[in-house]
Amino acid sequence: MKLLFRLLAFLACLVPLPAFAGTLFTGAVRDRDGAAVLGARIIAYDAAAHALGEGRVAADGTFAFETDFDPAFVVVTCAYCVRTRALVKPNEATIVIVKRFAALRDRAPSTDDLAALPYRSASELAALVPYATVTAANIADRGLDRGRGAIVLDGVPLYRATDGLPTSDLIAPYTIASLTSRSPLAAPTYGTYAQGGIVDVTTLGTPFARIDGGNATDFVARAQTQTIRALVATANDGGDIRRNATIEADLPFAGGRLRARALSLADLASSLSGAALGYTTASRRAIVATTIAARTGGGESLAWGSATVSTRGATPLSLGLRASRASGVLPDGSTGVQSTQALMLDATANGPTSRLQATLAYDRSGDALRFGSLQANGLTASLSEDIRVGERFVVHGGVLRDLRVPTLLEAESAASPDRSVLLESSFTYTDLARLRVTAVAYHERITNFAKRDLSGVGIDGIWQIAPALVLHAWTLETMTRTTPDVVPQNRYGGPLDTHRRVVWLTAGETLRVDAILRGGALEGDIRVPFGAFAATIGSSIRAGVRVTTLGVSTR
Repeated sequence: MKLLFRLLAFLACLVPLPAFAGTLFTGAVRDRDGAAVLGARIIAYDAAAHALGEGRVAADGTFAFETDFDPAFVVVTCAYCVRTRALVKPNEATIVIVKRFAALRDRAPSTDDLAALPYRSASELAALVPYATVTAANIADRGLDRGRGAIVLDGVPLYRATDGLPTSDLIAPYTIASLTSRSPLAAPTYGTYAQGGIVDVTTLGTPFARIDGGNATDFVARAQTQTIRALVATANDGGDIRRNATIEADLPFAGGRLRARALSLADLASSLSGAALGYTTASRRAIVATTIAARTGGGESLAWGSATVSTRGATPLSLGLRASRASGVLPDGSTGVQSTQALMLDATANGPTSRLQATLAYDRSGDALRFGSLQANGLTASLSEDIRVGERFVVHGGVLRDLRVPTLLEAESAASPDRSVLLESSFTYTDLARLRVTAVAYHERITNFAKRDLSGVGIDGIWQIAPALVLHAWTLETMTRTTPDVVPQNRYGGPLDTHRRVVWLTAGETLRVDAILRGGALEGDIRVPFGAFAATIGSSIRAGVRVTTLGVSTR
């Protein structure tokens, strides 16, 4: 009997047995814009459609999990995506490209939107971002910080130390490649003027050219090589002539990436030039990033810089420094100087169903004027948490305590800096397919010689009715109380409108139609492709006058 058992054991060693969970299957999942699809679910199958294993996509867009055998194909599912099946080729990396609905993925207009929409300024485009309040040259989140936000163009700050207003009206039409909005809760990290939110605008992107005629004329061209990208543009809106030029070099340097950028903006009355230099390097444990930016023009100058070291992992920690110095000419001909310095600490804890972020900064800032100076020192901080309830609900809460040194014009009458507290909460529902709805409520209190309380509620929704039909809608209602009784003013002396209603319908992908209502007359565009080009008819209201253009662009 023992001999029989030994013989069976010997024969068993000669028979190949399947290896369970012995094959590491790796790859990447990205959408058609090249963005990582965080949290996408990948299921691997054999040729007979038997499931072999599954995994999730990490923040960098990659996945890795063990399978019973080498898969024959995979199926990818994710929020706001079209279910995608892809074959697995032996000895080749598995890279899956999925179609994701950009309107549900992002809150701001996409690159395709920016190329088609009829709007001729950054403010008009930003008006489509939920809860953005805009004037001719300024953009703010929910009207916060007296209706002033921080606008950054290709890494160069545009806001002025004299009055806090940006010069975004110098940006030529159809030059914007992307427009994103960052929360006011990032103010301790960014600094002055970020209490009203941060709008990042970039003009450099994929090669693109456009020429327009009609009530306004435009010419825009973007080109790039492996290391250099450039843009030139000119526009004429009935005598309002704007000219833009930008160039960027992106090179490997000292184990990281060095990016240098220069830009020039001008109209008939003013001009602005700026430059930015950034360096980033990373290791397995940390990421080091430094940025320096400078801008001059219109009797003002500004220099801004930051350096941060961030750890990797589930609980990243970031430590950094930032500083800025700005000067401007006042109405009496004297020159004022505004300076800020800060030490920053940021920590994020990512849990299975929650994300907690805390930011702390010690700020030193001040204004130096002909008749004296005004100093401000203190801690600024923000705390926010997002909690997922089930798969379809997210509850958000946040608080910001900040201070802002007055603008040079404000400093002539201000006795102290603005100190503000912001409380916000929101509730989001999504069906993880084609619908997302968010309701938000907030309250801001600013204390200074003039106290200001701003409360508001808003709701926004995006419905991907069909793969080529999407509806955006949002509304914002606010109540402002100021002591003494002062009506907030925009750049041109009119009252700042913080009540907004926007409805935007997009139909078609190849042949595209946009129809937009933002509190007034109907605006929109029709975009018709032909080969490598597209013809666009656009119509919008600018300064109370309807502007219609006919343009031809590359696709």
